[in-house]
Amino acid sequence: MQPVLPLTPAEATPIGPIAGLVEDPDEGGVVFVSGLATFAFTPGDELARRLAAVQLVTTEIARASEVAAGVSAAIDTAAAKVSRPGKTRSADVDRGAISAIETARTHLQNARAESRTVPSRVPLRQIRPQARLLHDERKLITHAIRMAAYNAESTLARMLRPYYAR
Repeated sequence: MQPVLPLTPAEATPIGPIAGLVEDPDEGGVVFVSGLATFAFTPGDELARRLAAVQLVTTEIARASEVAAGVSAAIDTAAAKVSRPGKTRSADVDRGAISAIETARTHLQNARAESRTVPSRVPLRQIRPQARLLHDERKLITHAIRMAAYNAESTLARMLRPYYAR
């Protein structure tokens, strides 16, 4: 039995189950989808990088959170490659963007932790103390009145329709 070939190169940063991003500060980046090079961009082409990310989400190849995590991991990898000793070339890695991503991740983690403390169901008396539950008979009478009003309105509209031109 032949082993299954990987869908992305070994050095690719995974983006979802079938996509990966290979990025080099000197050569640019390539997005692989199911083993095919689908998107490519040069080192300074931020518009093409964003277009590739949007297309991955739009075509439902990956979720937005997976794309954001994969792209930020690729940026971190590119920054690490540039900062190696003996490296003479430089890449345009915006440190402000990296710190903005880290700040956004922190805010997201805090919001998720805070949302876990909010109860999923709240008793009605806590939201509207003046609200009352209707008895079954009153509920049935209310529904009957609503249905009668709807039927009367529909009948009246049907009777008047021939006299009004559109």
